[in-house]
Amino acid sequence: MKLVSLIAQWRADVDDAQQPFLWSEASVLNWFNEAEQEACRRAELIVDSSTAEICTLQVTANNPWVAYDPRIVRVLRARPVGHVGIGVLTMAEMDERPNWEDETGTVLKALVTDMETGKFRCWPTLTANTTIAITASRLPLADMDDSVNAEPEIRAEYHLKLLDWVKWRAYSVDDVDGTDPAKARAALKRFEAEFGTASALLDAWLRRYGNREFVGGSFA
Repeated sequence: MKLVSLIAQWRADVDDAQQPFLWSEASVLNWFNEAEQEACRRAELIVDSSTAEICTLQVTANNPWVAYDPRIVRVLRARPVGHVGIGVLTMAEMDERPNWEDETGTVLKALVTDMETGKFRCWPTLTANTTIAITASRLPLADMDDSVNAEPEIRAEYHLKLLDWVKWRAYSVDDVDGTDPAKARAALKRFEAEFGTASALLDAWLRRYGNREFVGGSFA
């Protein structure tokens, strides 16, 4: 669904279809971009294996850190080119292995995800340059603009669900004519029912690791 149609539907829903608008075009556009980003962050709606700027990582010899694109939400799979897939592990998992940060080698065994913002830690530290191919859930590649062909990158069945985030943002504006806390709460509740709460990624991590025991070098 085109963004212009989504905005028209949203303005009809909130009774703001006639100029001068209560909520500006610029604000509504920003809120729709926020909505798509939040939906992707919470529900991991976009999975990518082919966009080079997202899915190709270059590791430099003797440097344990590799930067990743900030649009990545979570790495689902990683494979050094020419080798089999490797682990995508947390610092807590790795710390069950003594002195792992001191290890070096020629073949990558794992990427550690939560040691530094914007970077993965390689295990072991590689002694040769290496290219890694990843599959990741990510945010949209770019914000939508106000052109007639702009539309969300997420699948079409989710497009109308974005309206609830925009309603929440609009009804939360501190303005005597537009503020409506009850409608704001209701809209946010609908959005969260569809895409998850702000802590959805933490909840997913706890479901994955919270009740598992570390056995033989990895979580069982």
